[in-house]
Amino acid sequence: MLDKIGNIFSNFFKDLYENKIALLFVLAILSLYGSLYVNNLSSFTIDLFNNIYFKFILFISISYISSTNIPLAIMLTIVVLLTLQHVSLSNINKDSAILNN
Repeated sequence: MLDKIGNIFSNFFKDLYENKIALLFVLAILSLYGSLYVNNLSSFTIDLFNNIYFKFILFISISYISSTNIPLAIMLTIVVLLTLQHVSLSNINKDSAILNN
């Protein structure tokens, strides 16, 4: 079962790495996400990034990607860190609003 899932991921990232246009497209979308979307996270996204299991799966996925495609893994890491920073700030603001009331 795990080998089958691993092969699916391996084939997907192999195809993505070999197709330079698709790789540039993914990197451009990640860059736009990192600069524009991170300021407007929904409460669902904040709750998702507060989940320790989701973060574990996310970092395992990035680790796997880094073994095949380092530039994509670096961009994903930057985007995840930007998102986690925004989630932390949102949690602090939420906690301070509760304390002020």
